Amino acid sequence: MDECSKNILEKRDAYLLLMIVTMRRFTPDVEEYSIDEAFADITGMRCALRSSYEEIIIKMKKEIERELGITVSVGLSITKVLAKVASKHQKPSGVTIIKGRDIVGYLCNLPVEKIWGIGMHQGQTLFISAK
Repeated sequence: MDECSKNILEKRDAYLLLMIVTMRRFTPDVEEYSIDEAFADITGMRCALRSSYEEIIIKMKKEIERELGITVSVGLSITKVLAKVASKHQKPSGVTIIKGRDIVGYLCNLPVEKIWGIGMHQGQTLFISAK
């Protein structure tokens, strides 16, 4: 590997580490998902942080953007899959919340391939199978 590639990888790793460290200021339960994504389980953190879940994710988003100098999209919901779907909704710098009572309405209008883990090929297969 050449020196330039090494520098790029080191910088990427540093950004990811800083993102994880920043997220852990809000919850100890942070899961690295990919080179630029992570999940933070903020369940039960409202009292400790004296904030609503919405306020927590907005503060976390602002801290990450300030610390790293990049924009991030954030999703909040009752499951990891729904949070991931929500985070894709307002790219590149949005906050999307899918509340429990809104799940059916949100998913009814969402193409099945937009659900995390399904993808285009499986979406087409499910569509054909449903006919």
